[in-house]
Amino acid sequence: MSTTIILLSFLIALAYSILIGYFTVGWFKKTEKKVVGKSNHPFISVIIPFRNEASNLKGLIRNLKSQDYPSEKFEILFSDDFSDDESIEIINLDIGELSNFYLIQPHSKDAHGKKAAIERALEKAAGDIIVNTDADCIMGPEWLKNTGNEFSDHDLQLLLAPVDIDNSGKGVFAKLQSLELMSLMGATGGSAGMGHPVMANGANMAVRLKTMLEVRDKIKGKELLSGDDMFLLQAVIKLYPGKIRFLKNRKAIVKTRPANTLKDFLRQRVRWSAKSTAYRDAFTIFTGGVVAAINLMIVLLLLGLLFNPALIKAIAILWIAKLVVDFPLVAGVAGFMGKPKLLWFYIPLQFIYPLYVTITLLLAALTPTKWKDRIQK
Repeated sequence: MSTTIILLSFLIALAYSILIGYFTVGWFKKTEKKVVGKSNHPFISVIIPFRNEASNLKGLIRNLKSQDYPSEKFEILFSDDFSDDESIEIINLDIGELSNFYLIQPHSKDAHGKKAAIERALEKAAGDIIVNTDADCIMGPEWLKNTGNEFSDHDLQLLLAPVDIDNSGKGVFAKLQSLELMSLMGATGGSAGMGHPVMANGANMAVRLKTMLEVRDKIKGKELLSGDDMFLLQAVIKLYPGKIRFLKNRKAIVKTRPANTLKDFLRQRVRWSAKSTAYRDAFTIFTGGVVAAINLMIVLLLLGLLFNPALIKAIAILWIAKLVVDFPLVAGVAGFMGKPKLLWFYIPLQFIYPLYVTITLLLAALTPTKWKDRIQK
């Protein structure tokens, strides 16, 4: 039995090593830089769905007002999802008479949820490019300029862009979240760099309006609370393979707030895991399966170690493979994000990560998905 388990562990470790090595090559792969003149800037519609974001909106609006992009070339569409806090009042007060900032409010009979809010904004959008972000995000003044520049390449249909956790002045929990998100960004940028994107983050992505309208009716998972980013990615992959890119530019980074509590963090990750059952892209499913397998196997073997000490060899194979293979990719992303000091938390995170993945998968399978105060039925 121990020999069989060791062999299985070796095969899982090998598959994981090949996969992460593939992403690492994609992350460090050189891409041609494209820059356009000011007169060629496309018209951009930024869609921001929100619900009860009163504590975040002032900072977001301030960042959007300071964008180094011609005001006549972009519009901001705040789309409300039935907020019952002071969000509406804050937006109305802060956007004032700005001609390119708009508030979209639902009618009483309109559908609830983030996806419905995005749909309402999409109906109003006038831009050639649709940029998605979230209400709790922070962006620099050159965010839109660098995003718009990429679309000077007329073959580009969907742009994936970097997201980071704002852990400045925060504790260890926020730093661990930031490092963990870097591993996901590595998979996002690395897979896109190899021409087979497997991840997207709705806090920072852009798509041509005509492409969005083409794939609109083909997007899966509309019944789920989350996943608008991943299901859009998979619909575009099917229609426009090879025309998706990752924007590896520090000036295009969007920062999002860390979860304040472990409960909030797990709830977010459960939402991300729950939507995976609706994925249809084969490489995305394979990637999720391999990542889940190595983490689940480590946890199961740790439990089995109580009854069979010989399992330590299988655990060593899996954990050492994961430790060694993950590091170049995570280190590369940490350098790109300007956070190399977070690598001090790399080994502690490697001990925590398998347990957290296992708990998340179990919760996703056994509990209802919740976003804000909405429960997935």
